[in-house]
Amino acid sequence: MAFACVPAGLLLGLSAIAVAQPASSPGIEEARRLVAEGRIAEAAARLERLREDDPGDPAALWMLAVARLRLGTFAEAAVLAGELASLTPDNPNGPLLRGAALRELGRFADAEAALREAVARDPSHPEARRDLALVLAAQGRSEEAIAALETLRAEYPRRAEVLAPLGVLYVQTGRGADGLSALTGAATSDPGSFEAQHHLGALHSRLANYPEAGRRLDRALALRPDDPGTLLEICLLRSREERLEDAKAACARAVEAAPESAEAHFRSGDVLHYLREDGAAAAYRETLARAPEHRRARFRLGLLLHETGRSAAAAEVLRSALPLPVAETRGAALLEGAEAREQEAGARVTLGLALAASGERDEAVLQLRAAAAVSPLTPEPHLHL
Repeated sequence: MAFACVPAGLLLGLSAIAVAQPASSPGIEEARRLVAEGRIAEAAARLERLREDDPGDPAALWMLAVARLRLGTFAEAAVLAGELASLTPDNPNGPLLRGAALRELGRFADAEAALREAVARDPSHPEARRDLALVLAAQGRSEEAIAALETLRAEYPRRAEVLAPLGVLYVQTGRGADGLSALTGAATSDPGSFEAQHHLGALHSRLANYPEAGRRLDRALALRPDDPGTLLEICLLRSREERLEDAKAACARAVEAAPESAEAHFRSGDVLHYLREDGAAAAYRETLARAPEHRRARFRLGLLLHETGRSAAAAEVLRSALPLPVAETRGAALLEGAEAREQEAGARVTLGLALAASGERDEAVLQLRAAAAVSPLTPEPHLHL
């Protein structure tokens, strides 16, 4: 369960621009109006022109940095926020926005440094502290992040922006009941919180509470139309409900909304595979073009190739996904966890069958024995041996 939230540092959001700074020029007022109407790209263009006239105007610089974050041009946002931090050395907004942009770029250590600077400038700043917790979580420091968010929750017990990420972290660290409670509290406190609705829907889907999951995910999508993460969750939900045509439509929309997303292509391919429709192999290959390390895509592509009589090609794909030695006495799994071991065992079974179909009987037996060693309770290796 991964975070699906507004870019860090945007708890106030662009709507706050309308009241957060005094007007300094008619151009600023016009940009605010465009923001209020949701015309972010036009506002950014107007602010760029204002910057040419007065590069040192902190109000225009701040608004432009936030607009760039909303538009997804994170590298530009980071540069602008850095300029703002230098222009206003006592104000936390510059490093706050820079941390947001760096986090979106995956530069978590740099984002942490920027957000610690924001907190140093204003130790009580809730956004900076919350965003710092998210960056700690992104670096695998979940307990530090939980502790920081729990401190914030004590100060802001009804803020969805605090409760939603705390709920996600609880779920990620095996505290499902606490996660459900926190996410429900977030959605109750702020029904308009995209984060709360999205993550609550995803959690209910995993708990097989499908009607509630559908309601929550539909609300999330209404708040942020065509959000690829929510569309993927809807695709997974419909797959779990065995509503595969609906799942196919949701996955297709996710691919359209985020064409560079490996996971969107993988989920689309998986649904097409189950439906036995053309396009599944192409979707798996699109996944691997974007994420060569995506083992599930290799496993599923290998299975599809074997099912369609292309066993030699299947063996080649599956060998590349299973680089561990196949010594049957080791029982070492490539992946961790019971479900992952079953997944690896399934891939080795498919590889064994593909090898047998290609006349490579000895290696086929080794792969089947390795599958049995990796996941002893999985029946298929024993059946085929």
